[in-house]
Amino acid sequence: MEEQAEQALSVAEHRLEEADNTVAEAEKKEALAEEKLAEAELAEERAGQNVDGIIAFSQGANIRIRLQMKEERGWSLMVYQGEELLLEIEKSSAPEMAEKFSDIIAEVGYSEEDTLLCEFIFNGTESGTNSAYHTVNHMFELLKNEYGHFFYSTIDLSVFEGSDM
Repeated sequence: MEEQAEQALSVAEHRLEEADNTVAEAEKKEALAEEKLAEAELAEERAGQNVDGIIAFSQGANIRIRLQMKEERGWSLMVYQGEELLLEIEKSSAPEMAEKFSDIIAEVGYSEEDTLLCEFIFNGTESGTNSAYHTVNHMFELLKNEYGHFFYSTIDLSVFEGSDM
């Protein structure tokens, strides 16, 4: 009888261990499912923010930055949203200009999570443009670190000079 009781206890302990393993496996699967659901929700939110950015771009309501060359190697960046001039950023260091740009886009309602599509417009034939271009590119790299979904295109107006466009 004692032997049967020990055997029954051993079987019960084995079944309890199997049940614990099954519960642990189920908990892992539940955690993975919750993680995948959260990822799907983030992807859906990101897709919506991307669509908002594309719509703003297609309607001409995106941010445009125009390099304005001045006399004696001076320059500034004219920041527009659509046709509205938001700010003129005078030539300074890339971090200082990035901070000013960041401030103005926050004022118009962009956050670090938003998709921000910008156009950078310049005339490559103007004196001093090359140096300014490198500084602005550095500014853009700093902004990309702050805004994970910051994208920009460059438009060199000198390419279109003399064409029928």
